Amino acid sequence: MTFTKLITVSSIIIFFTIFLGFRFFYALESDHGIYFSGSYYWFNSDLPFYEIVKDIKPPGYYLFLGSIGFLFDWNYFSAYIGYICSIFLFISSSALVFLKINKNINHLIVYLIITSTFMSFLSTNSGIALFQGGLLNIGLFFHIKIFNKEPHAMLYVILSYLFIGFAIISRIDSILIIPLLWFGILIFYNNYSFGKTIKYFFCALLGLLTPLVILFFLKISISEFIFYNFELAAIYKETYLSKIGFIYKPKVIDAMSGSALLFLIPVILYNAYLTVKENKNFSQLFGVAGLLFMICVYLWIGTDRIYHLLVIFPFLTIVFATACQNIINTQKSYRFLIIAPVLMVLLVFVQNLMPSAYSAYEKKQNIFSIPIEVIELEDYMSQNKIEHIVSGDIKAWFHVLKKDNNPKLSHFHNLYLFFNYDDAHVKNDLNKLLNTREKIFLIDIGLLDSKISTPIMVDIKSKTKTIGQYKDYYIQAVK
Repeated sequence: MTFTKLITVSSIIIFFTIFLGFRFFYALESDHGIYFSGSYYWFNSDLPFYEIVKDIKPPGYYLFLGSIGFLFDWNYFSAYIGYICSIFLFISSSALVFLKINKNINHLIVYLIITSTFMSFLSTNSGIALFQGGLLNIGLFFHIKIFNKEPHAMLYVILSYLFIGFAIISRIDSILIIPLLWFGILIFYNNYSFGKTIKYFFCALLGLLTPLVILFFLKISISEFIFYNFELAAIYKETYLSKIGFIYKPKVIDAMSGSALLFLIPVILYNAYLTVKENKNFSQLFGVAGLLFMICVYLWIGTDRIYHLLVIFPFLTIVFATACQNIINTQKSYRFLIIAPVLMVLLVFVQNLMPSAYSAYEKKQNIFSIPIEVIELEDYMSQNKIEHIVSGDIKAWFHVLKKDNNPKLSHFHNLYLFFNYDDAHVKNDLNKLLNTREKIFLIDIGLLDSKISTPIMVDIKSKTKTIGQYKDYYIQAVK
């Protein structure tokens, strides 16, 4: 790639990153605050990760945000940097994979417009999924080099699984890409010697072990890792995810149709199939198989959260890059099929981001100051002598931005699972609270009104009374 093209591609990536990053200032959403807050207290404590952070996710994204907080200080600006870095990693790694298949910059712009319009539907809760997708993209990039029979194949195997390993310790569902890679490599190496296959799996293991060693240094045991990320995650999925969510996903359908993904996917698959059939390129065939497989994975996840669809995008990049070559280069009559959706989704992109951009403009004088929601909560708690918050969306932001020295009770999560499961640390902290007579605290309305009937929740309901309400919280007093 020439220097001029490199500047062009970099400018495009930065443009979309900045515009998508405006969402950060539109609303104070929960998950990114939980990740950033958990990172802050983890980095500033000697306690193990899962004692500080109550989550059914691995520590990878917390480690990433913690590194940014450590470098830029723990403030609202640092949280923003972590969010836009997640977006930048996803978009830039997508461009890397795309240009490996299709070096046409105009085709890349078409792809970035369409994918970015879908991303304009995402909330800031998607940061961890964008980070995961970026790591998987880089892992696939090195595998394409292997399928293209480029030299130093075993080095690429190590690098590929190194980034896939980092993706796994960020979101555990990344592990599902490994069987697909192994199946693909067994077919690809079918005509090679048995020794070549053995070398591949040895190098793959070497690459995967490096991120797992990080768990050892973080004092996270394999049994603990399995418990939180597989056993508790399975309980969460079984208890809190509706079975209808495996098929009926209205929010995702709205986002796909609004960004034209729903319209383009059949066209992409058809034209990619034609190109693969003519060129016999294994990486392109692998892209189609991978896309179909990851769509099945997405359906298996069983939620209607829009950002979960990002799991298909690493393979969608390969397939779209292939399809663009066939649609635009060989069939000029198909140009309208690309130009029309691009114009439509560009309008959607601007429309979706206008509220976010306007919100950022309104806050231009103090854009990185502590959000008003946190200040209002602090004032209310101070005036009413309230010290503790149990669950809820805003509590994590409050703890980290106000540098609260006594945040242990909240455990940086809003998953009801840890109350339903009767987690030992949660139970211990709440028992201390309930043994302090006439103590006043805030508790998430959804949590208190839930049907959870574990002993600790029974105690909360029987030993306290509701004396008021503040936004999404009940004000509870210990009897």
